Amino acid sequence: MHTAKAARYYGGSDIRIETVELPEIKEGEIKVRVKACGICGSDISDWYMEPRVPTYFGHEPSGDVVEVGKNVKGLKEGDRVFAHHHVPCFVCHYCRRGYYTLCRTFKESAFFPGGFADHIVVPKLNVERDTLLLPEGMSHDEGTLIEPVACCIKGIKRANIHIGDAIAVIGAGFMGLVHVQLARMFGAGKVIVVDSVPYRLEKAKELGSDHTINFKEEEVAGKFKDLNEGRGADVVILCTGQINALQEAMATAEKGSTVYIFAPFTPDVFFPIDLNRFFFSEFTVYTSYSASPIETREALTLISGKRIDTKKLITHRYPLERIGEALELVKTAKESLKVIVTA
Repeated sequence: MHTAKAARYYGGSDIRIETVELPEIKEGEIKVRVKACGICGSDISDWYMEPRVPTYFGHEPSGDVVEVGKNVKGLKEGDRVFAHHHVPCFVCHYCRRGYYTLCRTFKESAFFPGGFADHIVVPKLNVERDTLLLPEGMSHDEGTLIEPVACCIKGIKRANIHIGDAIAVIGAGFMGLVHVQLARMFGAGKVIVVDSVPYRLEKAKELGSDHTINFKEEEVAGKFKDLNEGRGADVVILCTGQINALQEAMATAEKGSTVYIFAPFTPDVFFPIDLNRFFFSEFTVYTSYSASPIETREALTLISGKRIDTKKLITHRYPLERIGEALELVKTAKESLKVIVTA
């Protein structure tokens, strides 16, 4: 019998390290010794996690292949890999329309038990479609960034950034600061970051923001116009699921702009819209959930090519036994960005 140590969520701060029996490797599957797994905002969102309790969790792992099933192609023991937790079927109604993350197979496919473990078993579909070799020179820590960076890439493609656009990024956590860097790559002329945590606003400047606005000290829409020749933002990227942030986003949006909602909201949130202004300003609102195998490959290319500054983004590392502390640090949303759990 093969076992693994894995973190299991029972609700709130009740996280337990348990020993779980791993299934035998089947044809097409692999077993991975997890070296690192990043913490996602969904991992600390009780409203998102509690319907699944008790549940193993963690979905940003990288590690080393330690066992290979029959007929696995392109992978061998000792290979350093990233494994995506979800993969699409590519043939259903949603996949044919390019909405891979809405595919039923995407939502149902997953490795076991979860990324916060010392070993995982990756099923055949995930091995075939979105398990990627880490290139030489790319660390396991950097490998954990592939999935979250891919999510940002998928969303920012929809934002319709034109060369020279003025961009507002609301929320300067890890995801917000990835968007700052991507916005530059997509041609933004000016990037202004909005948050209230001095540490994160300073990090935003280090990672390419032209200006920052502390929303607790300044009126966001007015300040943005002061910094942008009297105009609002051509694209607003919302990286926090707070209703007041959405209000700021709509107020800061310029005529003809795109409001791109990256962060999810709790199920009980409803937002009134001034439909007259919405219509006559020709606003576009986009949302984006997760990422497909297309974006994970693009993320790997950007990270391995040093186009994404990973050193400034990864701020803390905790061993698996201290995952509770790591999750609490992320919840405080103060002086941390990407926190990684090592196994």
